[in-house]
Amino acid sequence: AKSVLAGSDGRTLAVVLSDSDAVALVDMPTLRVQKTIHVGRNAAHAAFSPDGRWIYASASASDSDSVAVIDVANGTVVDTIGVGGAPGGIAFLPDGTRAYAAIPATREIAVIDVSRRAVVARVHSAARLDDVAVHPDGNRVFASAAGAAKLRVLDARSNRIIADVDVGAGPSAMAFTP
Repeated sequence: AKSVLAGSDGRTLAVVLSDSDAVALVDMPTLRVQKTIHVGRNAAHAAFSPDGRWIYASASASDSDSVAVIDVANGTVVDTIGVGGAPGGIAFLPDGTRAYAAIPATREIAVIDVSRRAVVARVHSAARLDDVAVHPDGNRVFASAAGAAKLRVLDARSNRIIADVDVGAGPSAMAFTP
């Protein structure tokens, strides 16, 4: 497993199974796997939408690097969103209207309109971006740039990089206090 995340109600745990390119949904009250969902090649990262309805998971399908959209209630992939490179970390705005996916190979963040299931903007970076985290107020998105030893700070309204934070060598996954 490469990534583990919990739904907003704490009832479902999603585990990315990178060796089998799937996401396992674990029911926490029973501690049993309820469903294993194949998402395509290169499964590595995933994020629950704030309402817990969707999981966006990195995947490659039909020779297209994409984000798989999983309907949690049904336990199925209902769509894929082409993002133009193998996605790294994925995060949602608190209101669930946008998702952000780091695309390491193209050195950019793909901004996804959740209702349209489409990339609506691309934020370019001079450095490779590996993961993203959205501030709880939804105004800023942070992207780790391991090769540059920095966090890139994105303004969520303008989709522009507004600052760099020197953090030291190899930043990767991030999390905010609740």
